[in-house]
Amino acid sequence: MQLHRFKPAVAALCALACAAAHGDVASIGVTGDSGEQPTIWQGADWVFTLTRSGDTGYAVAVSYETADGTAVGGTGHDYRPASGIAVIEAGAETASIPVHVLPGDESTEEFFVLNLLAATGIGPEPSFSAEAVFAAGDNPGAADFADVNGDGKADLVVANRGADTVSILLNTTSAGAATPSFAAQQTFATGDFPTAIASADFNGDGRPDLAVGYQNSAKQVSVLLNATVSGSSTAMFGSPQNFAAGNTPGAIAVADVNGDGTPDLVAANSGDDTLSVLLNIAASGAATASFAPQATFATEDAPSAVIAIDVNTDGKPDLAAINQYGGSVSVLINTTAAAALTPSFASTQIEPAYGTDFAAADVNQDGRVDLIVGGGGRVLLNATESAATSAAFLPGQPLVPVYYAALPRTAAADLNGDGRPELFGGYSVSVYRNCTDAGAEVLCNLPAVYFATQETPSDVAAADLNADGKLDLVAVNATDDSVSVLLNTVADAAFGALYDDVNLDVAQAIGTILPFTPPIGGHGGSAVSPWAILGLLVFVGLRRLGELRVRRR
Repeated sequence: MQLHRFKPAVAALCALACAAAHGDVASIGVTGDSGEQPTIWQGADWVFTLTRSGDTGYAVAVSYETADGTAVGGTGHDYRPASGIAVIEAGAETASIPVHVLPGDESTEEFFVLNLLAATGIGPEPSFSAEAVFAAGDNPGAADFADVNGDGKADLVVANRGADTVSILLNTTSAGAATPSFAAQQTFATGDFPTAIASADFNGDGRPDLAVGYQNSAKQVSVLLNATVSGSSTAMFGSPQNFAAGNTPGAIAVADVNGDGTPDLVAANSGDDTLSVLLNIAASGAATASFAPQATFATEDAPSAVIAIDVNTDGKPDLAAINQYGGSVSVLINTTAAAALTPSFASTQIEPAYGTDFAAADVNQDGRVDLIVGGGGRVLLNATESAATSAAFLPGQPLVPVYYAALPRTAAADLNGDGRPELFGGYSVSVYRNCTDAGAEVLCNLPAVYFATQETPSDVAAADLNADGKLDLVAVNATDDSVSVLLNTVADAAFGALYDDVNLDVAQAIGTILPFTPPIGGHGGSAVSPWAILGLLVFVGLRRLGELRVRRR
């Protein structure tokens, strides 16, 4: 789910932090370790030490991997090959990288190498307050943000699958508050089993209206026009107006497909493997919504989510749909003429891409929007040429490490102010800090940090709910009939901290495995053979068994 609106303050902070004067350059080095080859069964860790000089005001992510020297990595050999990301956090000057050396009895000195591959200045670890829980309707499934009453705050709108309603929770949080507050939900009727919700001003009256998609066979989507008085504490919406779509339009998106200045509606129809595009033809200020009859475009099997993004950087919103049973993403490049009455798209299938939900963000800061696939936790970096009519993405790269159910619901937003979008989602909210270098073709992320919510979050989203310039998190709790709000608690001084390029002064270190020292004359010495230990245990055990037999007689 790609929801992270209401962030002008964040954009302003990032413009200052990412484009203004940078911090001082940091320099990274590494030193090796050595020791006698262990002869105990579990082996031992050789610890390589990362050191930083220069600016310590920001975190540095360092990617590394081992390589064989005379020592050989792998099971049954000398050491366990290692690769990953180590972080020297802000204010720290060192970090450790352990490499596991396996037991053995080599008689000659051997070595292996630890190589530092890249070092990147990144923002601090994301942090959030404990959840505050607010009641929603029965079995809520999706959420969006909209300033429903025009007071400048992001209100919550939630689709309740079990109640056939949408809930409006007006935001009453004070600017800079440490605790969120929302008015009690107000509910408005929809069709059967609403599973998707989006907001846009469909009739040009300056108020955000609601669009709703359904996981049913009625083949329609709905629009509820906003009639709320500006500044009012009571939300008001009209009855749902229904418009024909495909079979089971369970996901929706909003975009100005034909560039006429009005938001159009897109539905993903999982029941007939299509996308429906409904062009907005409502007059400005009209009392009713109005759309041209749907135009349909083929996808692969069971599109379960759809987003509108500019894939080829031509200024037009293209469409991407993830196909739940097709193992692919359908990308439709927008070829619609300006103000045309009929939409047109050129389709590309991106495979493999397994999941049920996805998000979009410029993960590697190259000016192109990438795809983050939920359910499998993979990122597809965008390689599409500008203005191309065919989409191209690099093969999916996994989040590391990937846990079971990694990001079943997915979003992306900059949560720590370093200009890079974090990836988040999951059954508790899992946040993966992004350390991907600008323009890189290899994904870099840190292990997830987990934040507790109620049972079974069915959607996640981000918005600045307390006007402090930082994006907060919302999780929709399906079985608990509620939403959880987690306020961003990254320190103001660290959020958007200045950082610069990082130099690798010493990019390689040696791990030395000294020869095993046998016991002198069969006694003493610096190590004990595992076979000697085993023999001793067997001897003691047999002796004890004999004693027990004597006692029984």
